[in-house]
Amino acid sequence: MFQNNRNTITHIFNEGNPLEQNKFNMNPQYNCVVNLSNFILNETHISLLQKGVKCFPTPPVPNPGQMRLDFDRYHTRLHQISFFNKQDSNFDLSSTLTNITPPPPLNPMGTSIPFKHLNFKSKSRWQCPPGPPNLEAMIVCNELHYNNRPPYRPTFQDNLSPKERSALKKLCNNKDIIIKPADKGSAVVVMQREDYLKEGYKQLSDTKFYTKLDNEPTADFHKKIKYFFEDMY
Repeated sequence: MFQNNRNTITHIFNEGNPLEQNKFNMNPQYNCVVNLSNFILNETHISLLQKGVKCFPTPPVPNPGQMRLDFDRYHTRLHQISFFNKQDSNFDLSSTLTNITPPPPLNPMGTSIPFKHLNFKSKSRWQCPPGPPNLEAMIVCNELHYNNRPPYRPTFQDNLSPKERSALKKLCNNKDIIIKPADKGSAVVVMQREDYLKEGYKQLSDTKFYTKLDNEPTADFHKKIKYFFEDMY
C-alpha cells in the first residue's frame, strides 16, 4: 500500500501553488516521505521526516536549575529509603514528625478559610533526618563533584536546525496523525490516526489469523515461563 501511494505527497503539499508541486515532483529525495493524512507538510517537515524515524535529536543544553532540582530529589529519595528501611532506628519519630502540616478542621465547610476541605491537604514539609555516615559521605562527594564540574562545552554539532526542532514539536503534539516506517522500503509514512486504527481493527477482526480471548493470559504465561526457568536452573 505504501509503495503504490509514494507520490501522493505532491497532491497534498501546497495544492494552490503548482510551482511548489513541480519542485517536489522533480526532487527524488522527497519520495522517501509519504503523506496519507490531511495534514499539510511544509519543506521543514519534509527535511525532518526524511532523516528517518530512528533519527535521535541532539540533546539540548542542560538546564542548571533542573539539574539542581533533580539532584536534590535524588538525595531526598535516598534519605527516605534509608529512613523507612531501617529496622532498628535510633531516631525519635515524635521529634521528626513535628513539622508535618496539621490536619484540616473537623468542620471544613464552616471554617472561614476558603477552599479548606478534608479531601484537600497542603503538601507536607516533613524532611527525613540524616542517614548513615556512608550515605552522608556519598552525598557530600556528589555535591563536591557537582559544584566543581567544568563548564558545559558541547563537543558535537546539533543535527536539527531550529526550524526542524519547531517542526518536530508540532508533529509530536499533533494527535490526529501517526508517523510510521513503511512495511517495505525506507519510506516514512504519515497517516491519519483514524485510518490507522481502522486498518488495525480490520486486521484484528480477521478470524483467520486472530481469535478473541475471554481473559488476559499474560499472567499465566509469565508464571509458566518463570516455572520453566526455575526448573531448568
